[in-house]
Amino acid sequence: MTARVVILAAVLAAGGLGREAAFKRVPIDGPPISLARIPSHFETWQSAGDSRYSPAVERTLATDAYLNRAYRDDAGRMADLYIGYYRVQRQGASIHSPLNCLPGAGWEPVRRDRVPLDEGAAGAIVNRVVVQKGEQQQLVYYWYQSFNRIVASDYASKFYLVADAITKRRGDAALVRVVVSLPSGWPDVSADRSARALADRVSRSVAEEVF
Repeated sequence: MTARVVILAAVLAAGGLGREAAFKRVPIDGPPISLARIPSHFETWQSAGDSRYSPAVERTLATDAYLNRAYRDDAGRMADLYIGYYRVQRQGASIHSPLNCLPGAGWEPVRRDRVPLDEGAAGAIVNRVVVQKGEQQQLVYYWYQSFNRIVASDYASKFYLVADAITKRRGDAALVRVVVSLPSGWPDVSADRSARALADRVSRSVAEEVF
């Protein structure tokens, strides 16, 4: 039975018509999600304020809810947290990969790898990307999170989106992204460790407060 479900999910994921059909089977009518419940303080990181995108950007993102918050750590290092939540993804309203969006803002990836969120442990694997614009570099952690998993792959997230819609009748998911500046460039062990710690705490909070 399980094998049949996986095969069916793969077939549906490969076809837009099937994907639309799967989404229509996920009527999630609940109260609006409030991402304001995400803590403003994570160990050494303290909120430096929330901000909203322009209406044009919000229309492009087409989220059901999002959080765009700056944090500052004890060392004065700044981080930007973005969480984009989609109750049901559909044509024109789905998660945008940062690898597609960052180059549009002038940030080009110069290094990409995947690392466990919990440093030194065999935890969830996420993306770690160093991007560069001119002489500036930033460290980006991002992943796709749903009610039962965290995945790094854009393709895997789409597959599980359809599989969960069929087997669990849930299609909600979020893109979570943490960006930290690298004033001295890469590698920066201290910045990486601090950014990963923040990303790990955020992932736990998203699991508790959103899903």
